[in-house]
Amino acid sequence: MKKILEFFGTKVFKQVGDVVDSLFTSEEERLNARNKIFKVLQDAQLELQRMQTDIILAEAKGNWLQRSWRPILMLAFGFIVIYVKFLAPLFDLKIPELAPELDDTFVIYPYVHHKIYNLKPNEFLGIRPQDLNQLKFSKWNVLRNKLVVLQTVSFQNKKGFNTHRLLRAIDNNTLLSKLPKTEQGQETDVMLPYNELKNTYQEFPELLKNTSSLLDNCTIDFDFSQNTP
Repeated sequence: MKKILEFFGTKVFKQVGDVVDSLFTSEEERLNARNKIFKVLQDAQLELQRMQTDIILAEAKGNWLQRSWRPILMLAFGFIVIYVKFLAPLFDLKIPELAPELDDTFVIYPYVHHKIYNLKPNEFLGIRPQDLNQLKFSKWNVLRNKLVVLQTVSFQNKKGFNTHRLLRAIDNNTLLSKLPKTEQGQETDVMLPYNELKNTYQEFPELLKNTSSLLDNCTIDFDFSQNTP
């Protein structure tokens, strides 16, 4: 409101005065016109001040929300700033590289070429189709008893993958062409038919056997009885 009053009191009056000077040639005519216009602007300025006072008084006489919306808004902005700057980094949880000790659990780590793994009896390496060529030249090629198939399923088809990329670009507030690979999944992360999966790993039949054996040792139970809360 103060900015509006300053605008009417200075900038508008100056601009109108320039127009008056260009319309009137006599100094007396200019002075009379300026005085009349100044009176109109002064009345408008007083009316704006009166309106501002009425708004403040109405808010003061209203309910708690009408009286408190300004402080609440300032507190909300203050909380957002504090959360973004100080609290959010404290909750930036990261998945540990090594799984903790868990009973009755199998752990599968994604295979990374040249990375050193010290696998426990319940831990395995998951080999993706794109890892097969590198696996041929890895020491794990002769330790296939610890290798299983890792075919991640994130998308139904190519359309689903494209939708995923669009959403990731929106989430990162960036152009689709500038979306980093680290911020998106793999186009190959789709459900493959068993025969296609079998053909993909045909040079590594042990992986299919190990995967099948691991699945056979996994169970899940559902209790649909009415007595269970």
